[in-house]
Amino acid sequence: MLRGLEAALFFTLSFIVLTPLQSYAQQSEDILSIDLPEALEKARNNYPTLKKRVAEKQAAGEELRAMMAGYLPKAGIQAQALFGTSNQVRGVNLGYEGLLPGLSGSIKTNEFNWQPAWTSSAVSMVDWQAFTFGRKASDRSIGVSRQDVANQLYEQELFEHQVRVADVYLLALNAQKYARIQERNLRRNEDILSVTRANANSGLKAGIDSSIAIAESTKALLQWMESQARVKKYQELLCELIGEPGRELDIDTMNFYSKLPPDFNFASSEPEKHPHVLTLLARQKAVESEMKRARLGVMPELHLMGAFWGRGSGIKERPGPEGDFYISSSLSGLGLRAFNYAMGATLVWFPTRAFQTRRQISAQHYRFIAAQEAYNATLLKTKADLRNSDIQFNLAYQSVQKTPTLLNAAKQAYAQSKARYESGLENILLLTQVADLYIKAEAEYYISVNNVWRSLLVKSAAKGDFTVFLDQISN
Repeated sequence: MLRGLEAALFFTLSFIVLTPLQSYAQQSEDILSIDLPEALEKARNNYPTLKKRVAEKQAAGEELRAMMAGYLPKAGIQAQALFGTSNQVRGVNLGYEGLLPGLSGSIKTNEFNWQPAWTSSAVSMVDWQAFTFGRKASDRSIGVSRQDVANQLYEQELFEHQVRVADVYLLALNAQKYARIQERNLRRNEDILSVTRANANSGLKAGIDSSIAIAESTKALLQWMESQARVKKYQELLCELIGEPGRELDIDTMNFYSKLPPDFNFASSEPEKHPHVLTLLARQKAVESEMKRARLGVMPELHLMGAFWGRGSGIKERPGPEGDFYISSSLSGLGLRAFNYAMGATLVWFPTRAFQTRRQISAQHYRFIAAQEAYNATLLKTKADLRNSDIQFNLAYQSVQKTPTLLNAAKQAYAQSKARYESGLENILLLTQVADLYIKAEAEYYISVNNVWRSLLVKSAAKGDFTVFLDQISN
């Protein structure tokens, strides 16, 4: 039985020794040393969602410029050459959606026939909507409000992503610290196991002590392996958030475990300046601008226009001796022969649009109410989050004041219990219980310190000002 236990111990210790070596061989190839400010900067530059928001900002700016360019004078040139029959009758015709071609040409004095001729035309035209009756200013307001929404969406996304990166960074630090605690626990169990084996072999301790020590060492090994997996999990998540997946990270603990932030009171904060609230306010203004624009749908349009054009035809301009117009099918009809110009103003007004405009205004009005209530709901939630974050921070700050006492007491208890066990005054079961208490106290201390920083991050997120958190790091 003793030989079986010694064999299990041998393989266990071999696994303990080889695993860190393999891990180091894999991680030493491409390790990225990083602190929190560097992680935030990488996230700003690399994360796809933030890049998408930047592109949306640029698109909103281009849409505004395109909207304003639509009110510039429009100049166009058209030229055409057609080969068609010359029949034409007097009277009226109506074109519908381009189905009826424009009718032109000389009026024949004799019977109609299918004799074709070449015709040509070229025109240059300028059209300027000189008086927009408020449409231009309203469209500019819509474009600016949409640009403001895009800008504010980027600021909100950046703020929320910074909070996520900082939170995962703190969780990764916490997992890293916990893994080191488990590693120290593993080494302590190895020491106890060595002492127990020596005493069991010499007959000073019972064989069951060696079995219990092996079980505790194996449990410590499993806990250490689990903690390493947790470290890997948060490091992978952090790599994703900074836009560099698959990298091995060496996370700088900075001063998160060497000091505590002061006790802040954010009761005087201004929730109206939270990025999420500002985004909803920008959306509300955008809907309001669109509602004002809808009211202008019934207004007329006044255009100043000017055109210069020329015409050519294979039909002579004068009739022959018999009263017929000479028709030529040659390409000579493509040359321009007559030139004209025209200029003036055109007023276009559709009073029946009032029926459609009224419904559009009503729809925009309800959208404005919806945007307004969404803003009010978010503002209420932001105020509640501020109060809750203040409670969480105070609780975390009070808790961290007690954990050093717990840690010191557990450390002393472990030292005393180990000394009593080695002198034969205490059994191994009591020693393992005290060791578990020491591990829990040590983990509780570092977790409580980490929770203070995380609660400060929660307060910064509730306040909508990430610099509150960053200022405490730099200080």
